[in-house]
Amino acid sequence: MNNKQLALVGSLALAAVIGGAAVLYSTMGDAPTTPVPAAAPAGKQPQDSVSADTDPKPEPAPDFTVLDRDGNEVKLSDLRGKPVVVSFWASWCGVCKTGMPDFEEAYAAYGDNVHFMMVNLTAGSETQDVARTYIEEKGYTFPIYFDTEMSAASAYGVNAVPVTYLVDAEGNLVAYGQGRLGLDGIEQGIAMAQGGTLQAES
Repeated sequence: MNNKQLALVGSLALAAVIGGAAVLYSTMGDAPTTPVPAAAPAGKQPQDSVSADTDPKPEPAPDFTVLDRDGNEVKLSDLRGKPVVVSFWASWCGVCKTGMPDFEEAYAAYGDNVHFMMVNLTAGSETQDVARTYIEEKGYTFPIYFDTEMSAASAYGVNAVPVTYLVDAEGNLVAYGQGRLGLDGIEQGIAMAQGGTLQAES
């Protein structure tokens, strides 16, 4: 083989590897993942691997301010007293949309004992109207919030969605999950935020 033929074969091999990785990612992207203890310092982007520290020291969850449906400012710290599910999403995110029914079901089951903060990354083409319309068309009833200043995303180092954080009643970050959690994963995260005992509506 001459140099041109070698270069062509190498290019084709590289394209095949990239194509295969893209197919694998699209196949696995919707597969539910499992929340893991938040052993890394709060505000760091979660990693795919679980830390070796199985009993991490509680880290205060970074506070942030977002807007509710009525335009009122709400801080994460305002919700202390109950565990909080903080999930970052956008209406253009296919995996986010796939997981929304799971959050709706979890909210119906645990919404009296757990705060849900479905935080929309409201920037660029993702306006409040776009996000609100999507939620209303689907009939979701969980609380949504708008991160219009991207302060919440910045506080948690969010650069990909969906990602969900679980905060205990004292305001400590206890677990996180990258990607779609599925109902089982959401329930597992809530149990971790509740101290290991899953409590539905009474």
